[in-house]
Amino acid sequence: MSCIEVMRKLTDYLQGNLESPEAVAVRGHVARCRQCRLVVHSASETLRTYFPADEEARAIESHAA
Repeated sequence: MSCIEVMRKLTDYLQGNLESPEAVAVRGHVARCRQCRLVVHSASETLRTYFPADEEARAIESHAA
């Protein structure tokens, strides 16, 4: 897998939407490529910072039920 392919699949990878073989290929590339590792880490941190809604949404839904 190339860096360009990783970048094209980044959103799906971070959201856990890739099929297992694709996810394994992305992880393998990221493990070997420092530049892609930095991009994946930065994107992941950004998503956690600005979209912590997963945990908050679950808490709100449990109180609303």
